[in-house]
Amino acid sequence: MNDPFGREPDLVGPDPETRGIDPRGEKFFRDHMDTFMGIATYHLRNPHDAEDAVMDAVVTMHRRIDRILAAACPIALATKILRDAIKDFYRRSVRRANNEHLVSEMPSITYLMELARYDRLDRAMEELEVLAPQRPCACSCTTSRACRTRRSPRT
Repeated sequence: MNDPFGREPDLVGPDPETRGIDPRGEKFFRDHMDTFMGIATYHLRNPHDAEDAVMDAVVTMHRRIDRILAAACPIALATKILRDAIKDFYRRSVRRANNEHLVSEMPSITYLMELARYDRLDRAMEELEVLAPQRPCACSCTTSRACRTRRSPRT
């Protein structure tokens, strides 16, 4: 219920009930969790990363538990889901590593304050663009302010 004190009528209706874990799926996870952790630890070489990958795989397996239990070899399908989760974990870690750059020292406060001034300038330029859009250039380029044909000297 939205109103914890019961003073106002509930406009939305009762809270939807959450679907619990299927008992067969819970038993399946309990029986095979050591196998999943072993496979993930073997591939990722780090128990913490392996645990993260297994938890991602278990979320996917939980959503597809009916299909997994109905398969001819449920452990094979679950292992395939786990291997896909391990690949996704590798891809995320590489993407994260490519976007993170180490710096030799912390930036100074004056540098950070200078960057804050650029933020105000960017917001002002966005407002200007909304209020006074640029006219299209005769040469049909996308940036008319940078176009050299408009700045050519008149003869």
